[in-house]
Amino acid sequence: MGCGSRPLDPDGLAEVAAQLRAQADRLDHEIRPQLVAVRADWADRESTRMPLALGLHRASDRGTSEGRPALDPA
Repeated sequence: MGCGSRPLDPDGLAEVAAQLRAQADRLDHEIRPQLVAVRADWADRESTRMPLALGLHRASDRGTSEGRPALDPA
């Protein structure tokens, strides 16, 4: 591959283009699905943690010996 100070010849340009295509394919087929999965997992974890972090508890937590106040669904 050519250096920034040297111009590319047609073969060097084709090599750079092939490397960019390979990198784009990897991003599309490997990295993107992993990112989607991780973000979905993160969103699921955050949605289950948020009520507890705010001090909100499920109705099933009422009457436990933990002494936490439960919110009444009024």
